[in-house]
Amino acid sequence: MGAGGFGEVWVKTMSDPKEFKIIHNIDRAGCCWGPTLCFCAKGQKARSYLIISENFVHGNDSCPIGVCCCLRDWPYTRYFDRQPFAETCCERSFQSILGGGDFVTEHDLCYCCYVIPCMPLYDALYRPCFGGYVARTASHRSKELCFLFETRCCAHTVAPIMTFVGDSVKAKDAMSIELGMFRKNGGGVWALAGM
Repeated sequence: MGAGGFGEVWVKTMSDPKEFKIIHNIDRAGCCWGPTLCFCAKGQKARSYLIISENFVHGNDSCPIGVCCCLRDWPYTRYFDRQPFAETCCERSFQSILGGGDFVTEHDLCYCCYVIPCMPLYDALYRPCFGGYVARTASHRSKELCFLFETRCCAHTVAPIMTFVGDSVKAKDAMSIELGMFRKNGGGVWALAGM
């Protein structure tokens, strides 16, 4: 990318080292603004987007400020070799117990009292305003007891990666594929620099 070694970690994970490539443009859903209770402010949907690249997820959540119609942009970029995609020291230390983390959607996290699925309630009350979401857990699905405890009892501790998503399962699958390609091409797995 640049002279003197700048960007060399990224170049090895890109198909064209001269440009970032948008692989997936994720459909958005939901539009919430407190004063109007789920009705979008003018231009809010047009300014909001979410993309998956070869080595990052980038998006912008546009929302009105206060009761006026002034829009505020909240852009963000989450890189595949940093949290929440890469393993933390804790996850690496307890790999045999946790299994290395996994990606989840609202379908995995929407339970009451561990066993009562709440998706119909989510679909009726929450999805129109906020759409779906994709998050990452510290435990993998293969470690069923830890995964169920984390997703059913401690779902509030799971931080979303993508919000206001139209089809969260499709977005999770697309993101997982690109993350796998990133790692196959030499991208980092661990959240500490140089690992």
